[in-house]
Order: sequence, then C-alpha cells, then structure tokens
Amino acid sequence: MRLADADVLPLDYVPYADRIAEFAAEVRRSWHPAASSIDPMTEVDAAVADLRRAAQQFNHRRTRVLAEGTPADRLRLDEDLMAAERALLDPDGLPGRPWFRHSIFAPKSSYAPEVLPGVAEALAARDVDRATRQARRLARALRRAASALSGGAD
Repeated sequence: MRLADADVLPLDYVPYADRIAEFAAEVRRSWHPAASSIDPMTEVDAAVADLRRAAQQFNHRRTRVLAEGTPADRLRLDEDLMAAERALLDPDGLPGRPWFRHSIFAPKSSYAPEVLPGVAEALAARDVDRATRQARRLARALRRAASALSGGAD
C-alpha cells in the first residue's frame, strides 16, 4: 500500500549501501589472506562509499522535490531509483548460473540466500582469480547504481 500511494518510490539506498558494506566485510573474512597480495574488496569498499554518497545526495534531492517539485520531477526520481536497481543486475549473470543476474543477492543451490554471490561463490570454490574478477564486476555494478542515483542531480 505504501508503494502504491507514494509520491516517490519509498526506496532508501543509504541503509542498502550500509548493508552491502556489511556483506562486503563478511565476504572479506572468508578471503584467504595468503591467496593474493591485493585485496580486490578494497575496490568494492570504494564503490559502496560512492553508492552511499550518491544515495545521500539523492535523499536530499528527493526532499527538495517533494517540497517544491513538479510531477515530472517526481517521475524523474522514480526513474533514477528504478535505474539504480537495474544497474545492480549483471547481464552475464553468475558464473555457472547465468539466470541469476543480481549482484547483491542470489539463492544458493539450497535456496538459502547468498550475498554478493559472484565473489562468495568464487571464494567457496577457492578460485581467487574468479573472486577477483567478480569483485571488480560487483564494484562496477555498485558504481552504475551510484551513477543512476545521481542521474538527475542539479
């Protein structure tokens, strides 16, 4: 009901970014320190920070638009929110399971939830190279989402 009656989609990417940061910390704990001299999760952390900043700016813009904006301004906010969520989809999907395209959530083969599935599944398979590639893809998806949230910034 809240979604149907909202002037603007009631989505807040600030707590979402905070939760993704927690997921990244959780995944990092399973990364074997001797496996690689570089930590590709550092790039993910930076991208999460970009998403958080863009989300905060979006929230300020939403407050202004709700107070004094036009219906077209509110529509643009909705479009930016939808674009941000779509930006988290990976067109190639997960390795071995291309039908799962979300970069943040996917079910495990048991249907239990997996967070940051591309990186987590690669680490579970002890495939550091694939985990590194997946971390970079995740960072790109997060930056696409941040860019989408910034799409209508003044």
